[in-house]
Amino acid sequence: MKLPGSLTEFKDSFTSIKDSSTSIQDSFTSIKDSFTSIKDSSASIKDSFTSIKDSSTSIKDSSTSIKDSSASIKDSFTSIKDSRASIKDSSTSIKDSLQQF
Repeated sequence: MKLPGSLTEFKDSFTSIKDSSTSIQDSFTSIKDSFTSIKDSSASIKDSFTSIKDSSTSIKDSSTSIKDSSASIKDSFTSIKDSRASIKDSSTSIKDSLQQF
């Protein structure tokens, strides 16, 4: 009578070992998934920093462009001022010439 009980205990022990093995396998799968998630997060963080770097470069380039445009506008106003002075001088010269007649 003891043998059937021993067989049941033997079967139960193997079932317990099988369940433990499955649990260990599930734990390793979970660890693997966690490392994959960490890898994906790291890649996302790297992409974010690259995007920030690219945005900073774009902002710097835009600032340089604005600075250059401002200098060009200033030069244009200086040119307009010089042209007006030249026109004024020419008008004065014409007026003086006409008064001689």
